[in-house]
Amino acid sequence: MSESSRHPFWYGLMGGIIGILSAALFFAMEIYPLLLIADLGAAEAPLMGEFLPIIIALLFSLTGIAGGILSHNRIGGGLMAISGIVLLLVFGLNIAIIGGLLLLYGGYLRLSGQDCRIMTLLSSRNQAGKSPFILVAAGIGAIVLIGITMMAVLQICPPPGPWPSPPWCEDPDFMYIQAGEADLFFERPVFLLSVTPYDIDREVLDDLRPHAISWSPVVLESFYRLGHMNKMAILREKNIHFIGAGRDENLPTSPHPVKREDLASIDIYGNPILWVDPHNPGYLEGHYYRNILHPLWQEEIRSDLKDYVDAGVQGTLVDHPQSGYVVINMGRGSFDEYSMAGFNAYMKGRYTEEELQSRYGISDIDSFHLGEYLLEQNMEHLLDESAYNPHPLIYEFGRFQKLAGMEFWEMTVLEMKDYSRTNYNREFFFSMNVGPAFPGRFLPMDSLDYISGEFFYFNTVFHSPQKLGIEQKMTEGYSKHFSPYVEVSFDRGRLPRNTENLFKYIFADAYSSNTNILIRGPDGILTMDGEQYVDFREYVRYDAKAAGEYIRYLHDHPELFHAGEPAKVAVIHSLPSRKGQYLPLALSGTSDIDLTGTLDLLFDLYVPYGMIVSGCDIVPRDITRSDLDGYTVVILPSLTIIDENEIDILLDYVRDGGVVIQTGKFGLYNKEFETNTHNRLAELRRPGAKQIGAGTWHTITEPLGYEYYLYHGEIILPSEKTGVNPYLTQYSTILHTYYDPEIRTDAPGTVGIRRYVTDESVLLHLVNYHFNHMTDTFTTTPEFEISLEMPYDRTPERVILHNLETGSTGDIPFTYDDNRVIVSIERLEVYTIVEIRS
Repeated sequence: MSESSRHPFWYGLMGGIIGILSAALFFAMEIYPLLLIADLGAAEAPLMGEFLPIIIALLFSLTGIAGGILSHNRIGGGLMAISGIVLLLVFGLNIAIIGGLLLLYGGYLRLSGQDCRIMTLLSSRNQAGKSPFILVAAGIGAIVLIGITMMAVLQICPPPGPWPSPPWCEDPDFMYIQAGEADLFFERPVFLLSVTPYDIDREVLDDLRPHAISWSPVVLESFYRLGHMNKMAILREKNIHFIGAGRDENLPTSPHPVKREDLASIDIYGNPILWVDPHNPGYLEGHYYRNILHPLWQEEIRSDLKDYVDAGVQGTLVDHPQSGYVVINMGRGSFDEYSMAGFNAYMKGRYTEEELQSRYGISDIDSFHLGEYLLEQNMEHLLDESAYNPHPLIYEFGRFQKLAGMEFWEMTVLEMKDYSRTNYNREFFFSMNVGPAFPGRFLPMDSLDYISGEFFYFNTVFHSPQKLGIEQKMTEGYSKHFSPYVEVSFDRGRLPRNTENLFKYIFADAYSSNTNILIRGPDGILTMDGEQYVDFREYVRYDAKAAGEYIRYLHDHPELFHAGEPAKVAVIHSLPSRKGQYLPLALSGTSDIDLTGTLDLLFDLYVPYGMIVSGCDIVPRDITRSDLDGYTVVILPSLTIIDENEIDILLDYVRDGGVVIQTGKFGLYNKEFETNTHNRLAELRRPGAKQIGAGTWHTITEPLGYEYYLYHGEIILPSEKTGVNPYLTQYSTILHTYYDPEIRTDAPGTVGIRRYVTDESVLLHLVNYHFNHMTDTFTTTPEFEISLEMPYDRTPERVILHNLETGSTGDIPFTYDDNRVIVSIERLEVYTIVEIRS
C-alpha cells in the first residue's frame, strides 16, 4: 500500500466499522426483540424485508473496507463512494451518517488521487501511515463507543442539553403521575392503548394520542430490556404514561418461561396441574398453573413488579386472576400444602367445632385434609361439577381460594405503592381482568385503581352485553373507574379485515357511557370466532387516522365527557343473586340475565338511572336506607338472594312514598344461603301493585329483563333494535305509571341517548347504533326530536351541537316550555353531543 493511499484506507476501515456497528445496533434494538416476541406467538416472525437494512449495511460496510484496501484507486474509490451513499440511504441521520461520510470522503480521495489536506498538515510524509490525527480520532471514537456502552450497561444518563436523551434515560420534560394521583388521572376521559415493543409506532401514537399504555407485556431479561428501553423512550417522547404492565397470575412473563413443577398447583392425586387455555389451544402447552399461594411464586411476582417500577412502569394489570378458584374445576386442585393449611385455618375461623361436625362431618379440623376426605368419600367427581351449584364443602374451598388470592394482591399492591412512592414519588396503578359481565369472576377489590375486563363486541356465545354502558352500570357502586379491554367476534357475521368505521362505533358506545376503552393498536384488535381466538394474522384492523379524529375530542373537549348522571330511577345490583348458579343452591343464571336485560331495556327507554349495590360472600355490602333516598322508583330484577334486613329497608322506603318494581323471583334465600323467612314475602311476591304506606310495591312475576335480552333465545344487537317489543312495551307502561320520563323522543330504536349534567351544562350523548359490522357501514338516522326535562332552577341559554363525525360545532335552535327543552336533530351520522348551556 502506497503512502498516498493510507489515508483513504483508514477512512474506509473506520467508516466500515461504524456501518457494521450501526447494523448491529439496528438488529439489537429493532429485530432481536421482535424475534423473541414471535416465540411467544404474539407476532409474526420478521419478514425477510425487515432484515434488508442489516444485510445491506453489512455488505456495503465490508465493501467500503475492501475499497480502502484495494490498490486500484478508481475501483477502490468507487466502491468506497458507493458504500458511503448506500449507508446513508439505509440508516439516515444517526450514527451511520459518520460512517457514510467517511466512506464518501475516502472514496473521493482515492478517485481524485489527492491526500487529505488535514492529514498533510498534521503529519510528515514519512509518518503518514502513523498519523497522530488518525490515532487520536481512532482513540476518541473508541472511548466514545466504550463510554456509550458502559452508560447503557450501568444506566448512566447525561445531563440535560441539546442532545437527545438515550433510551435508558428519563426525558427531563416528561412528568410521571405522582403518588396519590390515580383518581385525578381518571377524572378526565382517557384513551388507553395496549402495545408491545414490536408494534410501537411513532406515527400511530401521533394519530391516536393515547393518554396511557396498559395490559402490555414487560420483559426485562436478555435483549428484551433493549426493546423495553426503546419503548419507554418513545412513550416519554410522546408524553404517554405506562400504567399497566400486563402479567399473568399463573405464569411468568417471559419469551421462554421455565417449567417450575415445584411452584405448580397440585391436583387431588398429587400431580402438577397443566396449564389449559380453552380460548388459545396450544398456548404454552406443557406448562403448569403456578400456585398463587406458594411463597416462592409470590416473591417472584413482587420482585417482578419492583423491576417494573424501576424500569419506569407505573402499575400492573393482572390477567387470569383467581387461579386458585379456577383450578378446582379445571384441574381438580389445588391440594398443595399451602392451600390445605390455609383452608383449615379458614374453616376453623368460620365455623365452630360443632358446626364443622354437623355440616361436613369434620371431627378434627387441624388434621383434616380436604383431598384425602374427598377421595375417601368417592366425591372427587364433584370437583369437575363445581363450576355450577357446587357441593357446600367445595364451595367453601373455592371461597377460601378467592379470599386468599385477594389477600395476597391487596398486600402486594400496598407494598408496590409504598415502594414506588418512597423511591420515586410516583403512583402505582393496579388493575385486574375482573370485568362485571361474568359474575363468578367479578372481583371489585378496594385496592383496584380501575377495573378492566374483556368486552366482546358482536359475541353472543357468552351472552355478553352488547353495550358497554351495561357493564359500566354493573361496576357502579363497586369501582369509580372502568376501562374495558375491547375485542370483537365473528359470532354474528364476519367483519372485514380492514375497517374505517368500526372504531367510531366502539368509541361512541364507550364514551357516551361514561367509560374509557383499552384496545390494541390499529394493526389488530383481539378477534374471536366462537369461543377461540383467531390467529393474529386474521385480527380485525382499524384506521388510525380516522380513530385519531375522534380521540382528539377527548383531548380538546374533556368537559363533554364523564359527567354526572342524576336520576329518578335506581336498579338494585344484587351480586349474590347474579352469582346464584355458582353458589351451593338450586339456582340458575336467570337473575344475572334479568339484571343485564333490565339495564339494556332502561337504556332503550332512554331512562337515566343509578345503581344500588347489594354485596355478596366475597364483597360484603348491604342496601342502606340512604342508598334509596332521592329515587322515585327502585327496580329489583330477580333478587333471589336478599337478607331480611334489606327487605325491611325497602319496605321503609315504600312506606315513605317510594315505588318498588320487582320482577321475577324474589327473596328465595338470605345471604347465608338459608331459606328466607321474612314474614311479608308471600304478600310481596303476589303479582300486581300493592299499596304499602304512602308508596307502592309492584310485582311482575315474569323476569321481563331476561325475556327482553334473550328475545326468542338470542341476544338482539343494538343495530337490530326497532323499539317494538312486547316486553319493552309492558315495562314502559308500568314504569311510566310511577315516573315522568326526563327524555321523550321520536328517535328510532337504533339511537342511543344518554343525559348528563355538569355545573354549566346539560349534555345529551347521541349514538347511531345502526351499524352493519359485516360491511363496516353506518346508516344515517334522519331527523328526530328530543324533549328534555331541565334540572331544577336551570334555564337554557344556548344549545350547541358537536358532531364528532364531521368535526363541526355550532349553535342549533331550541324551544323551552314548561321546564322542557325541545331540540330537533337534523341527522345523526355516528356520534353527536348536544350541549345545553344554562
